[in-house]
Amino acid sequence: MKKFNEKKYLHLTYKDRSVIHEFLNYGYTFTAIGNRIHKDRTTVAKEVKSHRFIKPFGKSREIDCSTLNKAPYVCNACPDIGKCRKAKLIYDAAIADHEYRQTLSLQRANLKVTKDQVAAINDVIAPLMIHKHHSVNHVFASHPELLPFSKSTFYRYVDLGLLDVKNIDLQRKVRFRVKKDYDYSREKIDHKYRLGRQYHDFQYVNEAFQDLKRTLGDFEFSILFEVILTDNGTEFSDPESIELSAINGERLSNVFFCDPNASWQKGSIEKNHEYIRYVLPKGTSFAGLTQEDCNLLASHINSVPRKSLNNQSPFEAGQGFIGLDNITKLGISQIPYDDVNLSIRLLRK
Repeated sequence: MKKFNEKKYLHLTYKDRSVIHEFLNYGYTFTAIGNRIHKDRTTVAKEVKSHRFIKPFGKSREIDCSTLNKAPYVCNACPDIGKCRKAKLIYDAAIADHEYRQTLSLQRANLKVTKDQVAAINDVIAPLMIHKHHSVNHVFASHPELLPFSKSTFYRYVDLGLLDVKNIDLQRKVRFRVKKDYDYSREKIDHKYRLGRQYHDFQYVNEAFQDLKRTLGDFEFSILFEVILTDNGTEFSDPESIELSAINGERLSNVFFCDPNASWQKGSIEKNHEYIRYVLPKGTSFAGLTQEDCNLLASHINSVPRKSLNNQSPFEAGQGFIGLDNITKLGISQIPYDDVNLSIRLLRK
């Protein structure tokens, strides 16, 4: 029986290699090193023999030292290392870890899949990503049985052309563009800054919150909207109308404003904005949307599994906090993973 519980995973980390390096320099045995990093002594021996390297003396790379035929197989702790006039075998943590990662990358790059496996993956995954705008995380969460490899491998298969999915279908790969130098000499006043910031927008936002109070009731509203974090738009210029009850004037909520140009302070909201723009790209008018359209869009967005929620959808995660009754009151329903559609086709009539 082993004297220690060896870790379940076999790969050594850079921290493990650093311990091996340091302990070798001080002349510790493989057994002592193995006990320190919770690995078998044979694992340590294989690591050292696999990643030791020749440090030449002058132009000579010939190893001529009988002590290197036995443990520890390297010169790290040799008392004569400073005056030895021969090529040496050395173990170095940084070099060993670099070699290991190069080897691992090569092995993954040469990973083989059969034509049947590719066809099975393609038949299920391609329509979801191309026609319904599912993200890579979405398909991995909903079809783990089909995708037993990493997401980086999936991206590599796309790059190799093994699937019908192309880079243009991958949300995060097409989002970022190289910024161009802006010609300030041609700057013109753009009155679009007024869009969404006018008096009727202010009235609409207030009415939306009043409607939430009527739908949920003051008590549920005060629990679910204890804190409201928003931007600095004029539509939120009367926070008390949002915070106070229309029935008795009691404070139900607290409105706070993000710092200017700091959208990251409400990152979760920005993620939902991103999903909205998949269905309603910039430049699309919202004027023709009905409440049913908005509910449908919200249902699809809230049925997307999120990595930040341990691959649960907001609908699933929210039931324990909000309650199914309140979710239903808000007009949100759960959409099966494969039926989620975040393409412009969702609201086409």
